[in-house]
Amino acid sequence: MVFENQIPFFIIRCLFDIIKINKGDKINSLIWPLLQNGIFPLQDLPVVPETQHHLLGIVHDLQCSSFAKRLSHIDFTETENINSAIELQEAGIAFEKSESDSFFDIEFKNKSMIIPVWEISNSTESLFRNMIAYEYYLTGSPQRYVTDYVFFMHCLVHSPEDAKLLHRSGIISNFLGADEMVYRVINQLGKNIIISDKVSYSNIFHIVNIHCGRTRNIWMATLRRDYFSSPWALISLLAAITLLVLTIIQTTFAILSYSKLLPELFNYKKCIFQSRKTDPVNNL
Repeated sequence: MVFENQIPFFIIRCLFDIIKINKGDKINSLIWPLLQNGIFPLQDLPVVPETQHHLLGIVHDLQCSSFAKRLSHIDFTETENINSAIELQEAGIAFEKSESDSFFDIEFKNKSMIIPVWEISNSTESLFRNMIAYEYYLTGSPQRYVTDYVFFMHCLVHSPEDAKLLHRSGIISNFLGADEMVYRVINQLGKNIIISDKVSYSNIFHIVNIHCGRTRNIWMATLRRDYFSSPWALISLLAAITLLVLTIIQTTFAILSYSKLLPELFNYKKCIFQSRKTDPVNNL
């Protein structure tokens, strides 16, 4: 799958026709093992596109064709950026694992970022770099699906803590060990890439930024994080609210009692003043 090692596919087809044992053998079986690496999984044996020139292009076409058809019906917005996964979580956005068969099928619904599983192993960086190189040099299309996907994940993962969050959410399947290694792979992949003129996920970026720009969403997320993240925090909050309510009730009763005693005290002082005024002896 290395970009610079690709042999023209018609040569591979000729060699396959020469060495195949059974007449029923198809060249699709040659492609199938390349798709069983967990990074770009397919459920069924693919039909090899005749228009591609080599194996890397075939694998790219098989992975991106369904996603390309879906994007053809979308009106793109201007290219934006989004915050990291931790920052989005602080703004009230959750992360969920998608069950979609399409590797690139990312959605934002009901304040949740729904992303298919990305298996990151020792071969991830090499495979993605070659796919990005293929998109840049040979496709002839301004739309770069793999590059846009890497850009999207690079926006989400700014630190090992972001990688840890996606790992715990089931979105990243980590075969490298530490979350620090996942962060390094994504960070390296995202450097010096040239995204599409119309980024495949620009609509998601736009909607997410609108959500994060609302102060109410940030306040609610802060409330959930600080006071509803654990039972003890919730108990402390309820105890504080109860104490505040009791203090208000006590203060209210004190004010009401004082307001009732005030007229009596005023009348008492008034009587004393009048008695002193009418009895000069007592005044002495």
